[in-house]
Amino acid sequence: MFISRALAIFFLVFTLSACQQEQRDENLSLPVETLKNVRWQLESAQGFSLPNKTELIPFIEFIETGKVSGFTGCNRFQGGVNIDDSTIQFAPLAMSKRYCMETAEIESLFVQALEQVAQGHITENTLTFYDQNDKAVLTFVGQSR
Repeated sequence: MFISRALAIFFLVFTLSACQQEQRDENLSLPVETLKNVRWQLESAQGFSLPNKTELIPFIEFIETGKVSGFTGCNRFQGGVNIDDSTIQFAPLAMSKRYCMETAEIESLFVQALEQVAQGHITENTLTFYDQNDKAVLTFVGQSR
């Protein structure tokens, strides 16, 4: 009796967790067309706080298929991006070389976070990037250009 209950509980938990994972995977989508003509301003980040001045907050723009540009809080950047359904991978980014004491740490952490991005998802006006462990690392809010 105990073994059959334990097996029943195991299968119930296994089935529920599998359903939750499927539901999460179905919800992940990153339609390329919805990324364009929008300035995605950083709203929150895992591991660092945003600057107090609005003009120093990083942003990203998808300028055309396969190309991205943006602002790190100090420097401008541009480079390639590969998007396939919800999978996203940034190519090495070219960046200007200014030094900004006020945002140097934010810039470094922001670029490191972009390097960790494995998936993306858009919900309404919010773009979230996830790492390979499905942990949200960067969240942006869209602003029309």
